[in-house]
Amino acid sequence: MVGFMLDSARLLESRGYYLRFIDHMAETGCDTLLWHFTDDQGCSLRFDSLPEAASNNAYSKPELRELLAYARDRGVAVIPELETLGHTRYITRSRSDLAELSENDEVFTSLCPVHPRSREVVGLLIDEVCDLFESALVHVGLDEVNFGTHPMTREALASSSSSELFADYIRFVHGRLARHGKRMMMWGDHLLKDPVIAEAIPKDILIANWQYTAKVPDATTPKLTGYGFEVVNCPAMISYDQPLAPGERFALENLRDTARHAREYQTKGVITTIWTPQRFFPDSLWPSAAYAAALMIEGPDALMADVLTRFFEARLGSPVSNGWVNALCELHQVMPMRDPWVAALRVDINELRDDVNLHRTAQQARRIYQALLDDRPDGWLDDRCCRALLLVAELHAHVWERVAAMQIAREDAALLAVSESLGERLSACWDEDRFADDPRKWQPVFPFDRDDHLLIAFDRGTTLLREAVASASRSKA
Repeated sequence: MVGFMLDSARLLESRGYYLRFIDHMAETGCDTLLWHFTDDQGCSLRFDSLPEAASNNAYSKPELRELLAYARDRGVAVIPELETLGHTRYITRSRSDLAELSENDEVFTSLCPVHPRSREVVGLLIDEVCDLFESALVHVGLDEVNFGTHPMTREALASSSSSELFADYIRFVHGRLARHGKRMMMWGDHLLKDPVIAEAIPKDILIANWQYTAKVPDATTPKLTGYGFEVVNCPAMISYDQPLAPGERFALENLRDTARHAREYQTKGVITTIWTPQRFFPDSLWPSAAYAAALMIEGPDALMADVLTRFFEARLGSPVSNGWVNALCELHQVMPMRDPWVAALRVDINELRDDVNLHRTAQQARRIYQALLDDRPDGWLDDRCCRALLLVAELHAHVWERVAAMQIAREDAALLAVSESLGERLSACWDEDRFADDPRKWQPVFPFDRDDHLLIAFDRGTTLLREAVASASRSKA
């Protein structure tokens, strides 16, 4: 099993983008697409039993059947991921009568695991998923679950432990899937933390072991297999700590180390996850996805420069220069982690670490962008990947230049004009493979998503610069 996970729950890409991603998977030898279509922020499928949960532009069942047939014809199995306990605000905020099933208002919440209606609603959703998807596997989430505050849960905890309640709920989901002859798949984070749960649930469940640190903890997979489970390893190109593009010192290292880990422990395979699309532009990730596929299939020693050369020459039908490939590799080397990147985007100077030299970082980013611009391949204007990569490199350079200027109180109209122009192009790029009418483009579902939203965070920085320029102009007057 080798493939990718796409997160359409938080933001839907266009129908055409998903078809192109399936083509890319087939071309690179991948055979599995894990479709994360439900989460707190949305649901990408129109359910008959819960139509109110559907996000804007969600797939109808006929549309999804077309997608599944397209994937099947290209040798790609689509595994649905239906969140069934945690990450289920797509259920509890869909109708007022279901809100009572929610455990709490924390970032990580849960359905009440003992409420009869929780099991009724989830059971019906499972039935629809099993009827619609051909996959023998159904992923049911079960990660980052936080329960214990609901009145019915508190009452149940008087006689049972939280581990026992969790295990009982897992057995319920497992049994519902078994009615349809489906094998259950789930995330492994709670099993790694809690042996009581791990020992009390069926061992035919396939465990997805997600580890998003640069180095994968070696003990995690043996711990899960030691309980008797089969395991698939799940690194991340884009995760909570790695927005915009995968960086050499974090996400790319995670991909390489997971490839090593999977081979060393002979697991069932690797599925590379791509989370939170509001943090990146989809067409800029094709080279990273090609590298991830090479690591999963060829092994951890695959060289990024070689992979990118092959990728672009096949894509463009002509040779590409070493300068272009080397600049792309360097762009990945300097990709920032979440906290400094968000602070720079929003021009939150006080949130930047003292060891970040803004002037030097801006100079480096500008040099990389200029190298990409100077060595761009023939036909780049006709290739949306090349255009997106150049836009990302330009954005990266401008964001650091802008925050560096603001740090020394250099606010000028020319800098503001660049920000405003770039903001318009970012918005247009967003619309190329997304739905311009999706309200999540400018208004995230939850306040805690605002800082990680590329357009919103960049626009906030532009607003601060605009206010500073206006203030400076008034002072001079």
